[in-house]
Amino acid sequence: MSVSRKCFYSLKFLFFILFFIQFELIAQSKTEPSDTLGMESDTLSFAVLERSTFSKLLDDTYVFGGAGLTGIYYSNNFRHLSYTSGWVGGIEQVLPFGRKTMVATGLSVASRNALYQPGKKKVQLNNIYLDIPLSTNLELPILRPLDFRIIFGANAAFRIYSNITGDYDGVFAEVPEAHFYQTENFQNFDFGWFFGLSLQYKKFVFRARSYSGFGKLDRTEQGMLNSFTFEVGYYLFRK
Repeated sequence: MSVSRKCFYSLKFLFFILFFIQFELIAQSKTEPSDTLGMESDTLSFAVLERSTFSKLLDDTYVFGGAGLTGIYYSNNFRHLSYTSGWVGGIEQVLPFGRKTMVATGLSVASRNALYQPGKKKVQLNNIYLDIPLSTNLELPILRPLDFRIIFGANAAFRIYSNITGDYDGVFAEVPEAHFYQTENFQNFDFGWFFGLSLQYKKFVFRARSYSGFGKLDRTEQGMLNSFTFEVGYYLFRK
C-alpha cells in the first residue's frame, strides 16, 4: 500500500472519530420533551435548545494567527537547506470531551518555506497550504488557572500556491550539480502530525506548535516539510 493511500485512510478514520464525538456531545445535550407539553411548547423548547447548543459552539470558536520557522527535513540535500520564516492563520472549533480533554478542528492557511543554498547563491522555496487539523488537547496538572494543555494531532494539508524566488542561474553557475527544485514537481497533498503546548488567559489563547509532514515536497527527492510556530488566538463570541 502506497504512502498516499495510507494517509488517505488515516485521514478518513480521524475525521470519522471527530464527527462521532461531535454527534455524541450534541445528543447528550438534548433532553426528552415532557409528554404533558403540547406540540407548540415542544417546538419552542426545541428551538431554544438548538439556539443554546449553537451558542455553546460559538463560545468555543476562536481565530488565531502566528509566525515561526519552516524548512525541509530528511532531505538528500540537507547540507544545503536551512530554515526561514513562515506564518499561519485560521479558525478553530473546540469540542469538550470529558473533564480534562478537548478535541479541536478547523481550517487554516499556512506558509511553509525553505532556503536552498548549495554555494554562495541561494533560492527560497515558498508554499502556501490549506490545512485541516484535528487535535486532542489534554489538561496538564500544572498552571491550571491558565488552562495549560499539551496538544497532539494530525493535519491534512492541500497545497494551493508555490513559487521559487532567488538567483537560480547564479546557483547553477556556481554549483552545476545542484538539485533543481521545480514547483511542477511539488506534491499537492501532505499529511502529517503536530504537537505543542497551549495556555489561556481570559479570551486569549497562546500556543507553540511543531508540525512534521509525512509526504515528500518534491517528487524527485525525499525531503519533507516541517515548521515551528508561535500563535495567538482570540475567542470572538465569549462574554
